[in-house]
Amino acid sequence: MLMKKISLLLVGVLALFSCEQEELDNFVESSGVWQVMTRAIGSSADFDPISELAEIPVNILNIGNSKQKYLTCKEKGTEICLTDKDDGSLRQRWYLKYGRTIVVAGGNNRVTSDTYGVVTPNNYLSSEIPDNLRLSYWNKSTFDSPLAGPGLSFNCLADANCMIYTMYGNFNTGLSSYYLQSESSTSSSVKFKTNNSSSLALWEIVPVGEYELVGLEYVRTTVDSFEPTEVICDHDEYTNEHLSVDTWNYSLSTSYTENLIFKTEGVSVTISGGLNVGIPNVVGDDSSLGVNVSVQQQTNKSWTYGTSDSKTVTKTRTGQIPIQPGETVKLDAVLIMYKGSLTYVATLRKIGDTKTFRVKGKWSGDCFSSFEARTYNPTTGKLVGEYVLE
Repeated sequence: MLMKKISLLLVGVLALFSCEQEELDNFVESSGVWQVMTRAIGSSADFDPISELAEIPVNILNIGNSKQKYLTCKEKGTEICLTDKDDGSLRQRWYLKYGRTIVVAGGNNRVTSDTYGVVTPNNYLSSEIPDNLRLSYWNKSTFDSPLAGPGLSFNCLADANCMIYTMYGNFNTGLSSYYLQSESSTSSSVKFKTNNSSSLALWEIVPVGEYELVGLEYVRTTVDSFEPTEVICDHDEYTNEHLSVDTWNYSLSTSYTENLIFKTEGVSVTISGGLNVGIPNVVGDDSSLGVNVSVQQQTNKSWTYGTSDSKTVTKTRTGQIPIQPGETVKLDAVLIMYKGSLTYVATLRKIGDTKTFRVKGKWSGDCFSSFEARTYNPTTGKLVGEYVLE
């Protein structure tokens, strides 16, 4: 079974273009697409990826530590530190409740069916600056509220990493952010520090187990933009020497390469099965973020979510172009792509389970839109007609 690691936040299709005169096939017809209308801001892409994981056990891994990567607690006592693996004791597995609270899955002697073990900054007094973490214990009956208990903040980045931090300050000093990080690249200790510039302050949230893709949606947001890119693949000329309209059966072999990259925001998931997906295709008027722009998924879903892949798409394209009696036209064959960024929302499910959760990321690159022929008056350069080549 294919297993791939989704790292970072995006789907990318980078297209390299070429045009050649040869027999080509295996191109997906423009009629064979699924159309998914772009959504308004605040719809399916407007969610917190950490809150999505509320009932999903996760490992919390330090990016900059080369030896001790797994956040863990001790079997006895309140110490929280790093270790080299998930040993199956549940002490390296955590639940992220309400998007702000980290709760150990088990393995600590004071964690019971009635008691949570909650990750807490170690400043017992409000006047103390937090230094590191400790495990505190909360009765479950009084804790199950979004406002109950201590909380930490998550800053999800576009590369599947995040920062974990707390705020501290007073009226005199103002608030400052203190970032949780490994003390060194090999240490088992964690510390809160104000400097977050190194990879020691980066964390990876990894749902435990293997997951499958059950759905994918492309969503247009205000931070996404597309610009059409045109590549002229052929120049030609035709003269109609007859007294009636001629039909020019124009044909051209074309080839371009698409590279597919998936990146996810804030969360890293092991994908070992599920749906294949189609590449995005943007059509319509891109002058605004209105309803005239839509996103499509090709019905030929030959791309595997969670991989980086490259495929050369080829086809012999043809079109019938009417030429008036005695008329000479020049022709440009134009490959039209869209270049920019696009948000995606993927729905995942743990293999053998029914619960799903969503992750989101960014696609960026170039996607195919259409191929057309444009005819011009050779003397004036005036556009005579535009024709879609299928």
